[in-house]
Amino acid sequence: MNHKAEVKEWATALILKRLRNSKAGSKQYELANELHMSRQYYGKLENARAIITKADKEAICSYYGMSLRAFNRMVQKEMRILTGEEKEEYATEKV
Repeated sequence: MNHKAEVKEWATALILKRLRNSKAGSKQYELANELHMSRQYYGKLENARAIITKADKEAICSYYGMSLRAFNRMVQKEMRILTGEEKEEYATEKV
């Protein structure tokens, strides 16, 4: 995997974790169940150990009531933060 792909996976993982944590008390297994995926797979997505599919992104966006475009913008912004192109407090957040 090249560096840009790795950064994208980490950025996606951070966004997924942040979205899940925005729902008070939401657990990985609960969200995975709602999205009809295994907890193990969802955990891998949140830890940048699996590549998210477009269908999974669409299901996640639908669950959170957001557009795929908004999700992709969040990932792009997080990528800029992770690569140092943009400064923000989330850049040091751990997954």
